[in-house]
Amino acid sequence: MPRLAILPPLLQLLLALSACDASAAPPRHGLALVVDGEPRAELAPEELARPVDLLGKLGLAPDEVLWVEIRGDEERALKFKAPSERFGKRILAAFPGVGGVGVGWVDPVLGALPAQLAGPPPVSFERADEVHVRVTRAEEELAARQPAPALHVDTSAGLALELAPGALSAFPTRTPREVMGEGPGAEHLAMTFLGDVLAASLPVEEVERVILHTAAGEAVELDGACLRLPAPRAVLLKVNRKGEWRFKVYEAGPGGLVSSANLRGVTRVEVRLRGG
Repeated sequence: MPRLAILPPLLQLLLALSACDASAAPPRHGLALVVDGEPRAELAPEELARPVDLLGKLGLAPDEVLWVEIRGDEERALKFKAPSERFGKRILAAFPGVGGVGVGWVDPVLGALPAQLAGPPPVSFERADEVHVRVTRAEEELAARQPAPALHVDTSAGLALELAPGALSAFPTRTPREVMGEGPGAEHLAMTFLGDVLAASLPVEEVERVILHTAAGEAVELDGACLRLPAPRAVLLKVNRKGEWRFKVYEAGPGGLVSSANLRGVTRVEVRLRGG
């Protein structure tokens, strides 16, 4: 009879976790780090082959952080207020998990993260996609906020439109899954659907291509089918806390919902119509 079979169950579990961790491969996707609602960093899969100190990566001290929200794992979200009071000297870390990126508060060894973890920490989140960190209080942020400019919409038929930020309130918010016809989805991902906005002024069934342009010179081109429900991709927009137009594009991936584009500072939407 194998020797492992007669070991106590707890010891068997610890051995299994250690073996799993030692052979953990880098996750298949990265991890987005967002501070005060704005993307700050993107960790590549190869950077996540060993534990990473996330606040250290962002240059933040634990006592600066008002709250942390971890998102992912089929659109779940886990939020912790005043984490420095709750977790003391533990480090907010990302680490290779089972089937994705794990995020949790890890006990350091001699003041630093170990090269490997013997299983997930007590407070952890499996298969994370984004970590949101809040360091600015809402009243400070509102005082510093700049008014957003109008969003320009140009069509190949010669129609030119301007969308004021306040006009978004006239449209419903939709989750990515709702746009793609997959059910209600997670409310914290809900934003305004670009198809609803454009349908108020032009025939979206005649749109062949849509190109999103940013002030930095970036451009993302999408098929016109993304404007019609149910859409193959969800193109959502909002005005962020810095007064910029922000667009996010979601699509279905092998492990669930994936954000395939995240644009800030969009200034113009170019619409190409059939025959235009």
